[in-house]
Amino acid sequence: MLLAVLGVALVAAAAAVFVLPSSGGTSPKAPPATATTSIHAPSFTAPVPAGWTVRSRSNAKGAHEFQLGSTRGQINGVDIGPPGTVAVTVTEYEPEALTHAHIAGKPAGSYPPVALLPYLVGQPARAEGVQVGEHPSATRLAGAPAGEEAFFYGYKGHANLQVDVVAEHAGRLFLVELDGEPRLQATSRAALAQILGGWRFS
Repeated sequence: MLLAVLGVALVAAAAAVFVLPSSGGTSPKAPPATATTSIHAPSFTAPVPAGWTVRSRSNAKGAHEFQLGSTRGQINGVDIGPPGTVAVTVTEYEPEALTHAHIAGKPAGSYPPVALLPYLVGQPARAEGVQVGEHPSATRLAGAPAGEEAFFYGYKGHANLQVDVVAEHAGRLFLVELDGEPRLQATSRAALAQILGGWRFS
């Protein structure tokens, strides 16, 4: 779930919902191992699992968001889909976010991505029994510095696994969030690995 400290105001784009063709014989609740297309943003491309839906929106300042879903179910405002849906939300922040936003009196861009995680992401207000799945740790996304963390919690009667990856490249910030039921963790993690593994910065 995106927090407001470095949040971006995004406007839904008309007719921006796509369903990618499946490679065949795959349940809509389980992402297949192959991708048939990619999402294309001004500064990156990334593969999308076959059969998944893609919804996109943007704002006038250059921020873009892509909501990827393993079913046709609607992903809500806190990036969680209906039961049985794996959701991945990708946010490309507006170019000036790291210079205009300040944390403890310093430009956000002066912090490594892993240090930005507490200011970028959180859990829904109605989350219950929040447990840390992975403490924040430094990693890489397509060679760029990144940070990752994970949480388990209940939301509206259903268990949820939330994984967040934030990265910085060429002065621009990127956030990738996975949300899905823990029982779907194997397929959720495989889909996230596919998206991140095929990520390319422009």
